[in-house]
Amino acid sequence: MFYNSNRHLSSKAWIRASLLNLIPEFILNPIANIGWKYSPGISAGDAMRFKEETGLPVIANGGFQEKDLIESTLSECKADLIAMARPLL
Repeated sequence: MFYNSNRHLSSKAWIRASLLNLIPEFILNPIANIGWKYSPGISAGDAMRFKEETGLPVIANGGFQEKDLIESTLSECKADLIAMARPLL
């Protein structure tokens, strides 16, 4: 998606995007996603620690896409609010 969105910038970007579109997804995904891993609710622990040490209300974000995870984070008082945008798009 990134390469396709930058295709208009130069001929080099257009060639790169075209070549990457020719590679099947089952080959491209493991290579393109090296170093990236999805962790649901990744900032919940940090939010809880920040809340405990400062005593301030905390809004957590990052990886909150499922209702059960959001409800458990709020009920365990790890955060006061959850910010999310991408799942709503």
